[in-house]
Amino acid sequence: MTDQKHSNNNAAIGAGVAGAVIGAGAAVAATAVLSKKENRDKIQNTFNDVKDKVIEGVNNLEAHRKDAADQIEEKMNDAKATAKSKIAEGKKAAKAVGANA
Repeated sequence: MTDQKHSNNNAAIGAGVAGAVIGAGAAVAATAVLSKKENRDKIQNTFNDVKDKVIEGVNNLEAHRKDAADQIEEKMNDAKATAKSKIAEGKKAAKAVGANA
């Protein structure tokens, strides 16, 4: 049982060291890439393009939502007008039946 605990501890320590080494390597690579202005500009332009596309997508989504809401409101108003008309017809028919009775 004790050997298994030591084995688990060693694996955890090994994973931590490996993670630190990988992280340090990534930091060195990023520093090398970002040390050139041309690369920084490319990254900045890419971020700006992504930002613009996200903003455009949000604006399109908002426009579609508004269009859908307007269509729903129009259909609700049409249904309301039809219901009022049918109720009025029903009342008129009921009066006619009552008058003939």
